[in-house]
Amino acid sequence: MKTLSQIGEKCLVIVNKKNKLLGTLSDGDLRKAILKGAIMGEPIKGFYQKNPTKLVEGKYMLDEAKKIFTKNKFDLIPVVNIHGKLIDVLLWETVFRNGEKSQKEILNVPVVIMAGGKGTRMEPF
Repeated sequence: MKTLSQIGEKCLVIVNKKNKLLGTLSDGDLRKAILKGAIMGEPIKGFYQKNPTKLVEGKYMLDEAKKIFTKNKFDLIPVVNIHGKLIDVLLWETVFRNGEKSQKEILNVPVVIMAGGKGTRMEPF
């Protein structure tokens, strides 16, 4: 849970020392484990998804990834090579943003607010 908190994501990708994909661990997986009596600090071996949805490098289209994200409501999808080694991680935000500027960037424009005058238009009130 500490790692999830530190990186600000809802899901972690689990790999071995050779970077081979072992699975994914979501905050939901942790909640379920705790409800079943798991103790904080114990190994995650019994909690993570050992057969996660993944895409193989060079063998998927972006539209396929979008369908998977939409259907399953995933936050991320691991991308592996043909040997199962983690190559990339597709994030929902990145896939659906299509390189567009974020709302924060779009709204970062100079604005002039004009106020003042005699106020005679509102005088009767």
